[in-house]
Amino acid sequence: MPFFESERYVLRKENIDNIIQAIKNVGHCVIEKTWDINLVDYLYRISDQYFNCKDEAWFSGKMPDGELNQYFGAFYDVFDAVSNDKFFNTIKDSCLPLLFNKMLNGKFVIMQNERSARRVDPKFPVRISGFHVDGQLSRLSSQGYHTQDEFTMWSPLRDAVDERTPRLLLLHQSENDNYLKINYDQVTDIGDKQNIPILALSKLNLALEKNHSAEIITKRDKAYRVLFEKLKCYAPKLQKGDVILYDKSVWHSTYAPENFSNKMISLDFRIVGDHPPISDAGWGGKVFNIKKTFLGRNRVVVENY
Repeated sequence: MPFFESERYVLRKENIDNIIQAIKNVGHCVIEKTWDINLVDYLYRISDQYFNCKDEAWFSGKMPDGELNQYFGAFYDVFDAVSNDKFFNTIKDSCLPLLFNKMLNGKFVIMQNERSARRVDPKFPVRISGFHVDGQLSRLSSQGYHTQDEFTMWSPLRDAVDERTPRLLLLHQSENDNYLKINYDQVTDIGDKQNIPILALSKLNLALEKNHSAEIITKRDKAYRVLFEKLKCYAPKLQKGDVILYDKSVWHSTYAPENFSNKMISLDFRIVGDHPPISDAGWGGKVFNIKKTFLGRNRVVVENY
């Protein structure tokens, strides 16, 4: 595929300015060696078990109707109290607070809301995330004291280094208008559903998957090939521990190689700047602040949202 090369840097203090500039220029940046591998393996294991339980519920007919769309979308919050603590402690002990502090001009917030494990599985090849932009936390970021930016970090929980394994697909941030034109041209009919934007965030469902899977995949692959030929597309290969950090305005999707054979489970979450707290039930996360110690060293202070 004619993919463009993403800028990539190892997560170190001396690379922070380069990472920020890459995101300003292109919309995203690969950051290598970001996560502790033990955490990655742990999150893969609990996520895989979680999805397997959901599969069993679906196959046995025990899944509630209200959950079917989420199950088809293949995304869940898999965290309990133990894994939640592991997640935030790993961030605190890494170089990420220095990066986010500079990107967001001070204190920043990582929300548990919109933090999801996602699965792309060759057993269910129709179930991929179509193109969309983020901004799910715009209610928070729009009230930011110092910035209204919002970023997403995407982490593969296994190596994504070959054409057998799905990975993240991103467009250059200058391609937004061009993408919308192509998306409009790639509308199609499938079964009794008309005007389905085959490139966009899925308007499909379990019934269409059951009866029209081959047709969906053929039309989707054709539409993606058109996109690859006309736009600046990136699908960087990553190893466990690497991440992609991108701006909320970047169009992105799953890149599922034709006839892929490996399952991918990934984790993504959002980061916003300091803002007046929202007290509605259901909002939760951690507020990070960097303070100087008496000796002039950085100390990361983490508080509940």
